[in-house]
Amino acid sequence: MFQHVGKLFMIFATFISICFMTTNNVSAKNSDPILLDDSTKKEDMYSAIEIIKDRKRALTIDDVVSGSYDDNFLPAHDIRQKKGFFETANWLRFEVNNQTNQRDWLLEFAFPLINEIEIYTVEDGEIQLLHKAGSDLPFKQRSIEHRHFVFNLEVEHGKTKTFYALAVGSGDLHPPISIWNQEAFIEKTQNEFVLLGIFYGVILVMILYNLFLYFSLRLKSYLYYVIAITFTLLGKLSINGLGFQYLWPNAPAWNLISAPVWVPLACIFILIFSRSFLDLDRYFPKLKHVFYVLITCNVAVFIALHFSNYFSRCDYFFKTWCTSSAILYRRLVRFFYRCIDHYDGKSGYITVYCRN
Repeated sequence: MFQHVGKLFMIFATFISICFMTTNNVSAKNSDPILLDDSTKKEDMYSAIEIIKDRKRALTIDDVVSGSYDDNFLPAHDIRQKKGFFETANWLRFEVNNQTNQRDWLLEFAFPLINEIEIYTVEDGEIQLLHKAGSDLPFKQRSIEHRHFVFNLEVEHGKTKTFYALAVGSGDLHPPISIWNQEAFIEKTQNEFVLLGIFYGVILVMILYNLFLYFSLRLKSYLYYVIAITFTLLGKLSINGLGFQYLWPNAPAWNLISAPVWVPLACIFILIFSRSFLDLDRYFPKLKHVFYVLITCNVAVFIALHFSNYFSRCDYFFKTWCTSSAILYRRLVRFFYRCIDHYDGKSGYITVYCRN
């Protein structure tokens, strides 16, 4: 009996060893290079990207290219993202195989709030810094003036070239990274600007129209609505990078906090507008205290921005107040638009007629 148990144990141990060896081989396998041919217009880089999470920012480019950390590189799809707001650095490694006669290609990091980006390559044993950009630097220092981070990559015909990139941001995010044919990228950018122009044009028309109504009717609700839309517009401009490109290109410090400033201000005036437009003091006076709490929370977010260094441990808590306020506001508005509320001051009852 003991002999059978021993044989079973040996078989099980052998099976486990084979599994571990297979897992290690899979993890150690390098990602395949991105293949560029004549039909290539855009390629997602994540299939070729390998990443080292350097959350303590202890590594340098010399360490990364030395070969000592080759086993630390993992394919992008095997990386586990950490939730929350914190400063972290990602070291990226990818190879590009160019089978076309086109030498110049465009690398796009499609997220405008990356604090630092550095692109490197190794030529004849020497490390070369190709590009340096980031939201911490003035906009004019970018080699290609675009709301996203766009860099020119040179790869000779028939050759495979290895690139390294350092990306530092305020969160463990994986922004879209793509390599573009130049003509395809120009066409895509033109289409984007047309759609963005229509979107922001409609918003500006709404602002001017409601401002006209305010001066004509002298109703405060229209003024609150105009202010709320204006702050929302500025917040959107900050998030998608157009604000930094056109409104404050020489103020990277302001660009870093602009979105967290505009968003709570927009939430505050959305709440004030809702209270005024729905006439809560008359029809639902108890609910106004909820609005006071939400407004206070957004004011706390706005004030906490000036003391972010002292509240770094509570950073995620403060920044989520804006989102919580917006979600609660949306539910309240949905409730009021579905219902007609009537408050009887004598009886103290609220009658709710719900629409189908």
